[in-house]
Amino acid sequence: MTIAQNSENVPVLRWGFLGAGLIAASFAEDLVQAQQHHKYQHEIVAVATRNSQERAAAFTERFKGSSSFPKAYGSYEELVQDSNVDIVYVSNHHPQHYDTVKLALLAGKGVLCEKPLTINYPEALDLVELAREKKVFFAEGFWIRFFPIVKKAQQLLHEERVCGKYLRLFIDFCLNSRFRELPNESRMCNVSLGAGALLDMGVYPLTWSQVLLFDDPLNGKNDPTVSSNALTFTDNNDDVGDYSTAVTLVFPKSQAIAVLCTSMDRDPVTQDFLRVDGDNGVQLIISGKCFRPQTLTLKKPDGSSEIMDFSFDATGFFYEQDAVFECIMKNLNEASEIPHGESLRMMRLTDQIRHQLKISYPADIRFTTN
Repeated sequence: MTIAQNSENVPVLRWGFLGAGLIAASFAEDLVQAQQHHKYQHEIVAVATRNSQERAAAFTERFKGSSSFPKAYGSYEELVQDSNVDIVYVSNHHPQHYDTVKLALLAGKGVLCEKPLTINYPEALDLVELAREKKVFFAEGFWIRFFPIVKKAQQLLHEERVCGKYLRLFIDFCLNSRFRELPNESRMCNVSLGAGALLDMGVYPLTWSQVLLFDDPLNGKNDPTVSSNALTFTDNNDDVGDYSTAVTLVFPKSQAIAVLCTSMDRDPVTQDFLRVDGDNGVQLIISGKCFRPQTLTLKKPDGSSEIMDFSFDATGFFYEQDAVFECIMKNLNEASEIPHGESLRMMRLTDQIRHQLKISYPADIRFTTN
């Protein structure tokens, strides 16, 4: 895949959006309105919704560039046939990801798909295999994996061993969605539409556990043992979903443990959502939001602290947007920050947790999970 050039012969990556919701709007804001943070040029050239050209047109009006106006399509099928689109960004609800991404891949388009990649592992594997067959770029847009604060935490823990050898990770990710007040028809209350804390929110603590403990060289890429439990609800179809979930991961090889809690029915007690304890008395604390961390603090046994500021004045999608640009410029079909194997590992992990919680989705019957 080659990247087009603008009138000044500067390479520009041309994006097509499949979906025009709130996440797409935030992604678009960073793409076209946070130029001070970008190393490369980006442009939105097309936007599509499933069945409303008017809604797509309203979105393009908000995010048109100074010298361009994105096309508005009333169907996904039209957009993926647009030869001016270099890369497709998928941001609809995760139960729709499989069909939407497959449509784009079959059309030969590279894809960046919002997290979670799919509902389950078989869907994700099918898409990865198709992307490899088509030889196009494909990645899960799990934005925190691209944040400098994550790479700094890995350096401190894995290379400098600031907390010592044996690590314990604690994460509490709470978000008050007014869950008990939502109408029954809300997506957040409809299991067939992917409702549940695990896939909506729990993938963040799980991802932190992967980058901080699974990726620890002492772990040797060994999968953890998993124990999980949840507070659940029953929707109008008598399907069961989770709204507060606790997961414990044990890494025997590195003698590390992660205790993760996700709740969608309450506000966080503290902004210090993540803590790593080591065997030398040093604590590594990350503050802000689990999905948008801001500061990293090293708390020493003598009571002193070192604070590192990683805050920024934009949403934060610009890191992954530039990473996608670099991948396509280098003719890479996956991103080093989240290669296909990492996305597949995460889907296997969430499948395992759902099995323990006895939670299933209609999409689970599409494939037979081995």
